[in-house]
Amino acid sequence: MSSVAGQAGSIRRTFGPQKLLKTENIWLLNPQFAGAAIIPSAHKDKEELYFFFSEFNKTARVDEEPYRARIGRLCTVDEGGIKALLADSWTTFKKARMMCGSGNTQQQYNNLKQAVVLTAQDKRAGVLYGLFSNAWGRTVICAYSIEDIDQAFTNSKLKGYSSSFGSNRPGMCVRKNATAGHNDIKNLGIIRYHPEIEDVIRPVGVSPLDLPIEDQITHAVADIVLAVNDEHYSVLYLGTGECAACGQSAVGTSAGSLLWSFEGFVLQR
Repeated sequence: MSSVAGQAGSIRRTFGPQKLLKTENIWLLNPQFAGAAIIPSAHKDKEELYFFFSEFNKTARVDEEPYRARIGRLCTVDEGGIKALLADSWTTFKKARMMCGSGNTQQQYNNLKQAVVLTAQDKRAGVLYGLFSNAWGRTVICAYSIEDIDQAFTNSKLKGYSSSFGSNRPGMCVRKNATAGHNDIKNLGIIRYHPEIEDVIRPVGVSPLDLPIEDQITHAVADIVLAVNDEHYSVLYLGTGECAACGQSAVGTSAGSLLWSFEGFVLQR
């Protein structure tokens, strides 16, 4: 990942045995990256990479914030397109808008500062914690279901594209064929000009976590621990300007639904 003020920014594969690839210049608008994560799968061919960033919003009005939070997704098996189309670019890149705020109100947090992902082994499940800020410097944490994000990327329509797809949807995680058919070439064109999905990624509970912290949050770290009752818990450590580490434990049930309760502690500087 690379982002330099005033430049386009890009997501690149720069080493390894697979073909070196990059994003197209029109796909990203001055991105400021906040993190990345591998989303595992029981099938290696279906393994994905998620990228988290804030992007310049060229359609923002004077009274709107000039950036939006995004999730980018691509497949690890991606080997690029054909000579005439996306030859040295990703063919599975998609992106979606992330919302963090109170429902559909104007109180939204659009600047994604940091992203932390906890996933289950060999399963496309887990939770994403995002640290967001708004134009006034206030910070919040929003939590997202990895399963919900996966469903959005799998099933959503593509923004600005209204025609039907062929037998394979554009951007699917499949190994590249030696010879590209008509539908494969069509899908490359669709991804080239329509990488954004229509569905918006919203947090669990459609609002930020109700944390007992009023200070500005500067860092977030998360881990999964096994308690003495044989239940797994997500532990979220938050750094603020007032303490070296403010710990908050978030409970996830074994059934896979996300329920939150918090117990805090403070380690003073």
